[in-house]
Amino acid sequence: MSTIRNPLVLSVVLGVALAGCQSTPSNVPPPPRQPEMVSSSPLVIEDSCAVDGAVLVEYTVLRTGQTANVEVESAPECAREALTAWVSSYRYVPQSSDVSARFEWILVSAKRGS
Repeated sequence: MSTIRNPLVLSVVLGVALAGCQSTPSNVPPPPRQPEMVSSSPLVIEDSCAVDGAVLVEYTVLRTGQTANVEVESAPECAREALTAWVSSYRYVPQSSDVSARFEWILVSAKRGS
């Protein structure tokens, strides 16, 4: 094993070694801002509508702030209709581009006072 004793050579070797450790700036854009909701109608679902488990709801928030392409998976027709109408009523602050959105919805029911 050799030892570098010349300070100039040592500084050049260290400079080259450290230059390889520097990171270059990333060109990855920041994640898009989440759309800001400004209004929605209340969810209206029939009392007799029985839903087991979570329901995945996917949709697009358009540049205008309206919603489109609402898809409700694995739910009875009564829940799909109610969730589609509800999500279709969402209004967001207008934005620079369309954004995909999704959430899981779960029906929780209980007797009053429980």
